[in-house]
Amino acid sequence: SYVFDFSLWEIGCALINGGKLIILEQAILQNPRQLWDAVCAKGMTVLNQTPSAFRALLRIFKQPANSFSHKLRYVVFGGETLPFSLIEKWYKYAENQHTQCVNMYGITECTVHSTFYSVPITSTEQDDSIIGDPLPGLDCIVMNENRQCEDGETGELWISGPTVSTHGYLRPTPQEAARFRIISHLGQPKRFYCTGDLVKRDVKNRLVYQGRKDSQVKINGHRIELADIEYALLRLPMVHEASVSLVQGRDYAHLKAYVVLDDPHSMSANNVLKGLNTLLPDYMLPQQLCFVDHLPLNIQGKHIK
Repeated sequence: SYVFDFSLWEIGCALINGGKLIILEQAILQNPRQLWDAVCAKGMTVLNQTPSAFRALLRIFKQPANSFSHKLRYVVFGGETLPFSLIEKWYKYAENQHTQCVNMYGITECTVHSTFYSVPITSTEQDDSIIGDPLPGLDCIVMNENRQCEDGETGELWISGPTVSTHGYLRPTPQEAARFRIISHLGQPKRFYCTGDLVKRDVKNRLVYQGRKDSQVKINGHRIELADIEYALLRLPMVHEASVSLVQGRDYAHLKAYVVLDDPHSMSANNVLKGLNTLLPDYMLPQQLCFVDHLPLNIQGKHIK
């Protein structure tokens, strides 16, 4: 979609580097079968996808009529958290092992991409979404309320560099204006954008995405990140897609999970909940489980909550 900031990177990088830019009709983009046919027929070598949209393409690989005749060198992910269970499913097919999967993190106020991570074919990483290292020329620091965080400590990601918006927001509120801050970093005053995203550094000093500061829900006194429940569902062998929502009732709130199975007859609700029980504490288990054929996507290719 042209209204998705990802499109700036797609269009600019293709043309600046002498690549052929292929623009498809919206109807094709929203039809996984037609999109995959176009990828193969046009010999595309770089495909940019949200993880949600890419899951739909994975289902095409399971169909006997699929010829696997693609020429993709890179699949670049962005716009959403990338669970590595999705990459494992892609690399299960030998025909896909010549394709490099790249997880890129970015935010509109920093001109889209700020970090990258090339996912190894034989990745043994856990389901945490590694967003990797800053792009050249950018500084990424992890901050809590008082100071820069130590390795392994979760804090807010702040980004500085030439891609950070020079003028900030148009007619900002005080809260919006406060997202851009000038602090001393490595002995120099630098302008940072406070992303609102929570990250930590792992033992290899890579940035690992931990969720949003403002996306936690609270049930019976427990703070819950809905994405953690979705990742746990996706670790179950036969679960293809999952989305979890908070349902706010008049007197109480509860969690509802929508699940797409690889085979609709492969698992029951009891089996799913038993599997989740081994991965999550009781207070994070959904009270409602709904099996669906597919999860709807918005025009940017993200799940509609």
